[in-house]
Amino acid sequence: EVYESYIEHGYTEKNARRMTDFTVQWAAPKEASITRSDILTAYKSRMM
Repeated sequence: EVYESYIEHGYTEKNARRMTDFTVQWAAPKEASITRSDILTAYKSRMM
């Protein structure tokens, strides 16, 4: 669906594929990144 939309907007097949790949990665949920500082703060606050 995303690819077809880029084609309809005038992108070449190559660029539509590139834009689709970018869009899918951009829209994907980000992994939660817990830092060492976050862990120590939670431990000190007795949350862990």
